[in-house]
Amino acid sequence: MCLLIGHFALVACGPVGSRDINKAPTSTLSYAKNQVLCDQVSRGEKTPADDLIQMEDEANQLARDYFTRRGYFYSLPAAQSYQHMLMTPEKPLVLNDEFFKSEFAFVSEHMSTWIPEIRSELHSNNGPASPLSFDRAEFDRIKSRLSAASQLAVRYKNYSCQLNHLAQRKKNDVRPYYRLKDLECQDNQNEHCLETRLKRWNEKDDTLYKDLVSMCSKVHSEALCMSMISFSNAKRSLLSFYQNLKKEFHRKVIDPLFLLESRSPHLSCHTNEEGKKVLTLDLVVRPNDVVRFAGGLYTALAYVENAWSTEKVRFKVNHLNVGEGKPIVNFKKGITSHVDSDTKSVISLNSRLQGLGLTKTLAHEIGHVIGFKDCYIEFFDQEKRSLVYYEIDRDKGNIMCSIDRGYRAPDEYIDQLAQHYCQ
Repeated sequence: MCLLIGHFALVACGPVGSRDINKAPTSTLSYAKNQVLCDQVSRGEKTPADDLIQMEDEANQLARDYFTRRGYFYSLPAAQSYQHMLMTPEKPLVLNDEFFKSEFAFVSEHMSTWIPEIRSELHSNNGPASPLSFDRAEFDRIKSRLSAASQLAVRYKNYSCQLNHLAQRKKNDVRPYYRLKDLECQDNQNEHCLETRLKRWNEKDDTLYKDLVSMCSKVHSEALCMSMISFSNAKRSLLSFYQNLKKEFHRKVIDPLFLLESRSPHLSCHTNEEGKKVLTLDLVVRPNDVVRFAGGLYTALAYVENAWSTEKVRFKVNHLNVGEGKPIVNFKKGITSHVDSDTKSVISLNSRLQGLGLTKTLAHEIGHVIGFKDCYIEFFDQEKRSLVYYEIDRDKGNIMCSIDRGYRAPDEYIDQLAQHYCQ
C-alpha cells in the first residue's frame, strides 16, 4: 500500500563536477546506519514515529468517549488526508524522523484547539455532552491527517529491522526513467530539453549521465551500459540509443509491474447462463470480525466484487465463516497490511483500519491473493536514512498501485484473469 496502511528526501542525483564518461557513478553506503532505528526499537527508545502513534491512540479514545456521550458512533470520513503527501516518482513520499517530527508538530498545533475542549466537556458532568465550538469539518480533516501519519509511522517502525533488505530494493528504483521522460522536448524545443542535450552531449552533464546509466543498468550490466553510451556518443547517436533503451526498459521493467505474476489455487471460473464468465473466490471472515466493516461485510464485498469486475467478466466473493485451506482475513494490531508470501492465503489487516480505507485495503490484498503484484516502489535510502515510497500511475485509479487514489482494477487486469483462469 501506496498504501493506506503502509502505506507510506529523494535520491537526488545532482551535478558533482566533471565526470569521465567511461567512469561508473559511485556511491558510498554506510550499512551501519541501517541498524540505528532497529536498535532504538529494541532498546525501547521513543521515536517521533512513536509520538504520532501514541497521539492517535489518545485522540481516538477521546473522540470515542465524546461522541458516545453525544449518543452516536464516530468514524473517520471516507477519504484519508493524503493530499499534502506527494507519492509520485517525481515527488516521492519520504519517511524519516524529520517527516514524523513535522507531522507531529502540525497535528499538535491544530489539535490544541479541540483536545482541551473535549477533555473539559468529558469531565464537566455525566449527562449528554454539549456540542463543540470548533468546526466539525476541520476536526475531521486533522483527525484524518493524524490517522494517515500514524499509519505511516506503523509501517516505518515495522520495517525498522529490515532496512538491509529494503536497501537492496533500491535496484527497483525507476525514477531515472521518469526523470528522463519528463525532460523530453515534446512541442517545446529548447536547450534544456532531453533531445537537445543528447544531441549536444556534454560530458559534464553529470545528472543526465547518471540517469542514463541507472536506467540502462536495469536491463543490462552497468559495464555494458557505459560502453554503449560511450559508443553512441562517439557515433553521435545518443538520442537513438535513448529511444531504443526507453522501449526496452518499458517492456522489461515497467510492463511486468502490471502483469499477472502467479496463478492462485483459490480462484475458479465458470460461465453463467448469460454467457458471462464468473471468477469465484471463497473468503473466510470470522463472525467476530464481520462487525469491523462499516455498512456491513456484504457491502464491503460488493465493493470488492465491483472493483474486480467488467461488463464481460464478473468477480464473485463467497463469504465463509470457516474453511480449511481457504483464504482468510485476520486483523492484527500494529501491522502493515499484507498477504503471506508463501501460500497467498492469509490476508492480515491492520486492526485500526475502518470505513472505506478498510474496504479498499481488502480489495488491494485480494489482488495479491489472485496473483497481482504492487505497482508502487519502496526502498530504504541508506545515505538519507529514509524510506522512499512512490506509486506508478498514481492518478489512474489502479487499486494495486494506490489505496489513496485507487478504486478498482484496470480492465486489462481482469482480462488477464479470464485468460488464465477461464481456459
